Amino acid sequence: MNIKLFQIVIVGIFFQCSLIMAETKVEEPRQVIYLQPNTTQLFTELYQAHGLLNPPRRTFFESALYLDQSTQPSIVPLQPSNEIIFDHASQVLSQFHRRVNDLELYIDPNKPKPFFYTASGSKHLIVALVYAIAKSEPNKKFVFVEQTPFYSGHPNAVSGIFNYPNVRFFAFEDPSEIKLEHGEVLVEFVTSPNNPDGKFRKPLTNADIIIADFVFASSAFGKEGTGYIDQNIEWMKKARAAGKHVFSFNSASKQFGKTAARCGYIWYPLYDEYSASIFKNFFDFISSTTVGGGSSGLEGFLDLIKAFLELPDAGKALRSDAYKSLVKRHVLVKKELLRRYPGSIVTSIPGSPTLFAEINDRRIPNERASDVIFDDLRVAVNNGEPMGETNEFVRLNLSGYSSLIARFLNRLAGEERYTAQDVLTLPTHKCFHSTICASSSSSTQYFVNPGDCFIDADANKGPIEIVLPEFIDYEKSEVISVRKIDFSENLVVIKSENFTFSLEKNNQRLNVQWTQSFYPNGNWQVINR
Repeated sequence: MNIKLFQIVIVGIFFQCSLIMAETKVEEPRQVIYLQPNTTQLFTELYQAHGLLNPPRRTFFESALYLDQSTQPSIVPLQPSNEIIFDHASQVLSQFHRRVNDLELYIDPNKPKPFFYTASGSKHLIVALVYAIAKSEPNKKFVFVEQTPFYSGHPNAVSGIFNYPNVRFFAFEDPSEIKLEHGEVLVEFVTSPNNPDGKFRKPLTNADIIIADFVFASSAFGKEGTGYIDQNIEWMKKARAAGKHVFSFNSASKQFGKTAARCGYIWYPLYDEYSASIFKNFFDFISSTTVGGGSSGLEGFLDLIKAFLELPDAGKALRSDAYKSLVKRHVLVKKELLRRYPGSIVTSIPGSPTLFAEINDRRIPNERASDVIFDDLRVAVNNGEPMGETNEFVRLNLSGYSSLIARFLNRLAGEERYTAQDVLTLPTHKCFHSTICASSSSSTQYFVNPGDCFIDADANKGPIEIVLPEFIDYEKSEVISVRKIDFSENLVVIKSENFTFSLEKNNQRLNVQWTQSFYPNGNWQVINR
């Protein structure tokens, strides 16, 4: 074999090996998109656009307090500190709910003043109510019922946490399916708008005890963006007039997007004889499990509510943007989901915070529909069984960050077709403009806040340091423009963990933005220096 031929053979072998290696190279797995938790970062984006992401601090509570006590208020009065906090919270939230015309969902205007109380989210209230009903009459049997599909936290509160010997949960499609055992008392859960399909719900049985979950009862949700508020008030009035024992509640999490506040709230109807009889167990459960809600979370939540109250429309425009965004998301996800999985059936409605669907695929029912979607798309969604349906169903959150919804749509479509702008309605955009003035010859320090947009720095009396802290789990901030507005030689220093930059001259500026896509490895970036 001559040298030239040998070289050709070697090159050929090398080329073939390269092809084989290219074909067998393992592709890096795509990052998982989590659409399981029903969190509402959509509101974070809307608050940023409407100038409400970092509302002015107007509420100041002592943070060393427990928001409860060891004995119920009907026996020993509330601690004075707690009474003041709860009265203030009740006053502010009552004013807000009166402005948006839904206060009757929570307070019967024909009855004495109820007892306002908070817990660590609405789920905490649900578990406490079930506990109180079961433990207050241990020799009596109760069946908690709800029409499918339903929020998985309801059956979980009945049988998933504690083993109550005298209670059971029953899921029904039609009320005729309910068969009461001898002496069994009927309790009905009603969620309206419903989670997971966004539809209107009202009591479908003759239950004397009703637990009304109104965490989505807002003009941001439901058919035509009504939240079914008028319809819900109508059936609440009838239930109260009929002598039903109704427990209704809300939270900071869903319709306000403040999950981290951990604030579920209820105006507990102590004037009702049955409600009063189980109150000790209700109160003791919250006290023994978490010693109540948190004053700091309640404080921040009330600042947001006060900011709403200062707006001419009490935030109606923002909630309208939320509704329009949810409709866009539902329409687009439904379209791409049916293209990807022909024959599937979407049972939720536009305006629902989540999309609920029965998935058609040859791998189902041998595999759960949620597993099929994860295998195909690397997207984590909920399966239907905990919500009263089969595991051919999935629930996916539509209320998260716009970019995550867009990425999910692109994976369904198999191409880069959608952007965050396709699933977010923002007709208005307000930007905070702050001026930082040096107060002395020593350096003045300012920490940038979420929601900041324009920062003018006057270093005439001394240097200024603008600190860019980590905005942990915020996907993206505004582009924040920092400008030196004085003519002095004092520096304006902008500092993050990964860079430091100095503004030395008048009108010199630096534009920065925080980004944290898919949550890990967030950082500040310089934009068009």
